Amino acid sequence: MKNKNTRGIDDMKIQEKMRKPMLEAKYLNVENTDRYRPIIRLFYLKYEKLKYWMYQEEVFEELKEDPYFQEYTMEQCQQDLAALASWGNLLTIQDTRKVTTIEEFKNKKFRYQLSETAVEVERMVIRIENLLIEGSSLDLLIGAASDQPWKAGGDVTGRSGKAVRMVE
Repeated sequence: MKNKNTRGIDDMKIQEKMRKPMLEAKYLNVENTDRYRPIIRLFYLKYEKLKYWMYQEEVFEELKEDPYFQEYTMEQCQQDLAALASWGNLLTIQDTRKVTTIEEFKNKKFRYQLSETAVEVERMVIRIENLLIEGSSLDLLIGAASDQPWKAGGDVTGRSGKAVRMVE
């Protein structure tokens, strides 16, 4: 059994953690979120398939398959990965396996892995996304059961704040 003095110290340590910003969640609400979130989701989906490490080129190629990233450059990808690594979302390791010259070593080719904290943040984001979808569906069911005059093909705003098209 802990005495009151020890418990107070433990509580204080928790409070210290709570006062610090959680940088691993920064990617959700900053400039370029439209690029950071798909990168983190890509890493998360690969993580779920037990593919933990990715090269910058792999990330770039995967993103380029999406029409939204048609104008995306390798330089932007490098900057995005560096930002996510600086916030603790991605862990990096320099890959020296294929290095044959000092120049190649200096150009540092990295492999990237999603951090444990980032895995948990992304799991939370996915759960929230699912709640919003379920909430919108529930709002539509409740509205359909009531006598509200919605027409098929009209737009309805659910709890998520997103417009949902009503169909027959």
